[in-house]
Amino acid sequence: MIKFNLPDFIEGYLVYKNYVELRKRYPEVFWDDTVVSSVYGTFPNSVWNGGSIYVGGATYTYKYMRSKIEEYNSWGIAIRIIATNPLIEKHHLYDTYANCIMDAANTGVNEVVVNSPLLEDYLRDKYPNFKYVKSILSSYSTNTPVNLDDKYYMSCMMRAVNNNWEYLDKIPPEQRHKVEFLCTDPCPDNCPRIATHYLQMAEQQLNFLKDGSDKPNDCNMAQLKNLSIHYMRTLDCYIDRDKIIKDYVPRGYCNFKVSGRFNVGSIATGLANYLIKPEYFDDWYELIIVNLSSRGYSGWVRVSED
Repeated sequence: MIKFNLPDFIEGYLVYKNYVELRKRYPEVFWDDTVVSSVYGTFPNSVWNGGSIYVGGATYTYKYMRSKIEEYNSWGIAIRIIATNPLIEKHHLYDTYANCIMDAANTGVNEVVVNSPLLEDYLRDKYPNFKYVKSILSSYSTNTPVNLDDKYYMSCMMRAVNNNWEYLDKIPPEQRHKVEFLCTDPCPDNCPRIATHYLQMAEQQLNFLKDGSDKPNDCNMAQLKNLSIHYMRTLDCYIDRDKIIKDYVPRGYCNFKVSGRFNVGSIATGLANYLIKPEYFDDWYELIIVNLSSRGYSGWVRVSED
């Protein structure tokens, strides 16, 4: 079975709810060899968040967070909490809200993505029931692929080894079920500033939550002006469904990740590209847009609150 880890269980909630309901009613719409195994993200304003900036908006109660997480779990989908901020210091470990998120997700079936050794040690001691996933950010800090350490449920490879069979064929077959590949990412191949950008975003996450200060995370890479699926498909690291079927699955690689946090359009598109048969794309988008429109969206853009 091909398993996907898709983005954003908060912003993508309606997309995933429709996916689950539609798959039950019309299974012929979907590839029967592919499933959503987990959805990653966190709740806004978590000091442990990494890989992106997620501040402002609602700060949710434990009851609300628990109910949403249990709903995903009832669908057979695990929640994968992002706890990858590399700038965490000891006092951040005891943040009440961040710990509340982990408590809410502590159902025995969920996962957490880690990067900071300090935070990872704390989490493993306090929350042993989670499955621990090694973040792709660990690769960017050292510019080397992550080691497939047995203490991790899964490890996300750096994009530079995507489609690099000289490297990937050397991974022992018995370890390949622990490898995850990021199929889509708008950053250019081998971007020299990617590690710096992630550190900037980590700093912004902490600073904004501390005193509301912010500074732009500027990027002058010309390629980033066209963040579309058409642009991403030109990258050497891009993995489409055909490559998965032809090259990855026969070698024993079955875990894949799609980028696109905070953008409901990207979430719906990513799901369609890997799980829905092409002849049903138009039906999928029409269904999603109609459902979003009834919940305060105009197209892919949210224009009112529930």
